[in-house]
Amino acid sequence: SVAMRFKLAATDITGLVVKVTDAYGNKWNITSDQFKETADGYYYVYFDKFNADQMSEVVYLTVYEGNVAVSHTIRYSIESYAYSKQNDTNEALAELVKAMMQYGDSAYAYVHSTTDGIDDIGQSGDDIFDGYWTPWI
Repeated sequence: SVAMRFKLAATDITGLVVKVTDAYGNKWNITSDQFKETADGYYYVYFDKFNADQMSEVVYLTVYEGNVAVSHTIRYSIESYAYSKQNDTNEALAELVKAMMQYGDSAYAYVHSTTDGIDDIGQSGDDIFDGYWTPWI
């Protein structure tokens, strides 16, 4: 699988849940016991429910405390991360994300090819990358 990593700023994570939704209505909850504290006092939240053929698929993440949203909703994909890094001054990173997306495109073509010529666009799967947002708490 491919994973996305998001950095979360919160003074107290007790009872927080990151709700993740994809464009097809699939939903996942990441509870605070799954958050990983960083050395600088933030938290990493990992989402690993996509496969390599889904690097262009978008997820929406919102932090909740109970039933109340305590953050804005962010829209993110592995492709959006790669796009932001493709012309990075770190040439090795720029080349890596280009190669990663070529791999993702190849995986998509392979997974979604059929013997009858019909493309299975829009099927869901399992995958990690860096995003950052600050909830209101």
